[in-house]
Amino acid sequence: MIDARFHEKQYRFPTEDVLLLPIHNTSAELLAKYICGEVKQELKAGFGAAHVTRITVGVQESFGQEASYEETF
Repeated sequence: MIDARFHEKQYRFPTEDVLLLPIHNTSAELLAKYICGEVKQELKAGFGAAHVTRITVGVQESFGQEASYEETF
């Protein structure tokens, strides 16, 4: 089980339903940056992306609430 606490509240989740990410919080900005880094790693790992020079990832929290992150390589 994975336990999460926020102030006085405590939540328990089955381990198989949880993916812990190496980010401080799950804001759209940090999720976009994290996903962009994962895509960049996969591309560099040999998926024939020699022609790719830039990646842009957008994450939408709700209608009109979006953040994007862009990386050039």
